[in-house]
Amino acid sequence: MNFTLKRELGALIENEISDPRLAPVTSVTRVECAADLSVARVYISALGSEAAQSSSLEALKSASGYLRRALAGRLRMRHVPRIEFRADDTLREGARLLKVIDEVAESDRQAAEGRGGQ
Repeated sequence: MNFTLKRELGALIENEISDPRLAPVTSVTRVECAADLSVARVYISALGSEAAQSSSLEALKSASGYLRRALAGRLRMRHVPRIEFRADDTLREGARLLKVIDEVAESDRQAAEGRGGQ
């Protein structure tokens, strides 16, 4: 169910939502449904600043009722879960960690050059 909701919500967000607060590249990264399908936690990533991500979250939260109704029509589910949108910071955190690793590697390279030159 998680994969199906992720795919359908991604398509709906891309093709149906025209809120100006929504960042141009907003994607659903994962969906976690409660066992009883009462709630679906939808994690999104929006390209851009933290303000763009926050703005996109607000746009999606305000469109959650529409998205839920659209899912009901597409999936023919008896009960469509309540949608909770959350920011997914894993991509941003991964980029930050890669930057730290690059900085440490550069520092090590410079230290090795300094020792080798003496």
